[in-house]
Amino acid sequence: MPRVSPDSRHLAFTSDASGDNEVYVRRFPGAGARPQVSAGGGNEPVWAPDGRGIFYRANGRIVLATLSANAPLRVLDRKALFVDTCLASTLHQQFDVMPDGRRLRVIEPTTPGDEQGQAVYVVQGWLRELRQQLASASNQAAR
Repeated sequence: MPRVSPDSRHLAFTSDASGDNEVYVRRFPGAGARPQVSAGGGNEPVWAPDGRGIFYRANGRIVLATLSANAPLRVLDRKALFVDTCLASTLHQQFDVMPDGRRLRVIEPTTPGDEQGQAVYVVQGWLRELRQQLASASNQAAR
């Protein structure tokens, strides 16, 4: 499930070259360095609309990796946002970021354990909440 960045200059993808599924990113098109985005497993990368982050599924969580704005591209931070309730599937993406960057679309079972039924939930306000938590943590660290 590779995903091209919003500016079409990078490609996020999952590879098991290390022995486990991990999320990587590389220049697109072309070859070269491919920094690892995930740590301890990851799959289904989705770019943030501003191109400064990649969401992915890992260890029962939806994670946001914040990326550097300058070359070389590198991971600045990883935050587990919430429990991953998506359907288990290798056929297609089970979540996506809405174009405004403020909501996620998640496909999950209608009933726990029911991989056939599906429901869609929209999580609103998650970005504002995350920014507030990051600002609070930054203020506490500065003290």
